[in-house]
Amino acid sequence: MDREGMFEEWFGLKGLNALVTGAGTGLAEPVAVGLAQAGAKVVVGHHELAEAERVAGAIEAAGGAALPLLLDVTDEASVLAAFAAIKTKVGDLDILFNGAMRQGGCPFLEMTAAQWDQMHDINLRGAFLCCREALKMMVASGRGGRILALSTIGSLHGVLSGNEAYGPSKAGLNALMRNIAFDFCKHGVRANAILPGPIPGNAAKIDGAVQGDGPGRDPARVPFGYGPVHEVARMAVFLAGPSATYISGQNIAIDGGWSAL
Repeated sequence: MDREGMFEEWFGLKGLNALVTGAGTGLAEPVAVGLAQAGAKVVVGHHELAEAERVAGAIEAAGGAALPLLLDVTDEASVLAAFAAIKTKVGDLDILFNGAMRQGGCPFLEMTAAQWDQMHDINLRGAFLCCREALKMMVASGRGGRILALSTIGSLHGVLSGNEAYGPSKAGLNALMRNIAFDFCKHGVRANAILPGPIPGNAAKIDGAVQGDGPGRDPARVPFGYGPVHEVARMAVFLAGPSATYISGQNIAIDGGWSAL
């Protein structure tokens, strides 16, 4: 087998359909591009259609296959409409990457219930809605699939002040992946959370004026310093592909050794 054939066998996603939510910004954008480069047809979901069209256009210009789609994960009607469109235009999903997210800090004693709810609506409730609909497809198709979620090392550690809403929302996301991994393994579904550490640009749109202080602001705290954006995309491609059939229910940190300290 030549090298190209070997990499296709180990990491190729040709013939698979993927949805990336929040794909018009942050780390979800390079994940959409990476899945397409590996051969998947990628539905680029975003709450701003122009951003979805921009990313899908770039994928197609590079020779990949993509479909832009308006998708607001906080709106159940939008989620249902998006999955109906996917079924009609693409078919059943093989891969779901939950990349839509809200990030930002607020002093805890000043936090409103509305701010708490907004964080959990997109980071956890939105992922629940998309996972539910994707799993319906994966179970019905009989092919199984991969469910991935963009979490954060802040779901395990206190990394910045003012993250009392963000961290718990992502910790809940980790638990959602573990429970899906347990409940749907009999259907051939693998589910994992990816936990980036201090990677610049890991949330292009940050809500809230208070960013917080803490070890997350100190690159010296991380043995390998700040990390490259492409690491998350490459991990997503690996977990979505044929070399990761025995990995499920895991929190996989990409944090430059942060967790070792």
